[in-house]
Amino acid sequence: MLLLAAAFATPALAAPRLSCNTLTIIHPYGPGSTSASVLRLVAEELHVRLKVPVVIYYRPGALGVPSATALLRAAPDGCTLGVLAGIHTSSPWFMKEPPYNPTQGFVPIAHVLQFPNMLVTADVRMRTFGDFLRIARAHPGTVNTGTMSTGSPDYLTGLLLKEAGVPVNLVPYTKEAAQMPLDILNGSLHVGIQNYFAFSGALQQGGLWPLAVTTAQRLKKIPDVPTIRESGLPNFAETKSWNGLVGPPGLPQDMVTLFNGHISEILRMPELVRKLDELGVQGAPGSPAELADLIAAEYRMQGDAVRKAGIALQ
Repeated sequence: MLLLAAAFATPALAAPRLSCNTLTIIHPYGPGSTSASVLRLVAEELHVRLKVPVVIYYRPGALGVPSATALLRAAPDGCTLGVLAGIHTSSPWFMKEPPYNPTQGFVPIAHVLQFPNMLVTADVRMRTFGDFLRIARAHPGTVNTGTMSTGSPDYLTGLLLKEAGVPVNLVPYTKEAAQMPLDILNGSLHVGIQNYFAFSGALQQGGLWPLAVTTAQRLKKIPDVPTIRESGLPNFAETKSWNGLVGPPGLPQDMVTLFNGHISEILRMPELVRKLDELGVQGAPGSPAELADLIAAEYRMQGDAVRKAGIALQ
């Protein structure tokens, strides 16, 4: 847990106060993740506005199930919220008996952030994404391509590459995210798929170089790096990591309005926008309905990819 404090408090919106002494936000990843770094920034501002401490409760692992089920069991009093992420729209498709459906039960509040994943390498044979395509196709199943855990958005990117006729050998990571750049540098992985933040240190030091980003638009932080669509796969489905704030079943509409209003204002603060740019992520303020649409669309896309890949269910 992380308790966030601030020295001053000026509410930005005239809204009902919370009935609790602490706001808890359940997070599906560990404290070193990109989304956790962003959530801490947002939580600091929420503390200022709501006049209550904000606790981030980290529930990583197990394909996002612990964080999702913990939120579904929470009281709908506005004192416990949760982060829904790409792992939650993909992981049910890998289970014979999924314990939740991301489009049901959770109460959408606000889309918080999104960011592209990217492909990087240290393999001198691959200076461009086109080189990667050529080598992977010439040597099927031999290009070791690291992603985070099965069911993650970057794992989805790997599945979609295979579906597009790029026969890579996917290596899902159960290790710490920091291990992937090291394994690319030592040659045990040829390519890695993760977000900019995960690779930024090695990219800045020159040990790794980017091949492409996975979204339809280039990343503002590294505008010279092309998209996959620009680099040889024009029909490639856009993939991205994303986070949304949701509540437990039965969260009242006035609480949804309260939190959405604060999140929308926070994500538009110029200083926060600057910090997010440095992390290589984009704030994505929007309505609860827009978040609901995103969750549904991602859930459908993930399901299609898993079915086409013929993956054995757990």
